[in-house]
Amino acid sequence: KNCKGIVKGIANACLLEKRRRDGERVVLTGEDLCNLGPVALLQDLALMALLGIEHVERNGHHY
Repeated sequence: KNCKGIVKGIANACLLEKRRRDGERVVLTGEDLCNLGPVALLQDLALMALLGIEHVERNGHHY
C-alpha cells in the first residue's frame, strides 16, 4: 500500500527477501486503496515496478 509510505514498502520487500533466502515461501502483493492522478498514480506505478509487482489491485475505478 503506497498510502503507508514508500519506505515501508521497500522495507517489507527487504524483509520478504530475507525470509525467502531462509527458505520460506512468501508473496509480495500490491494494493491501491485510492490514488488520484496524474502525479500520484505515476509514483505508485514506479514503486510497483521497482518492487517487481506486476499486478496491483486498483480500487480507483475512475481510470
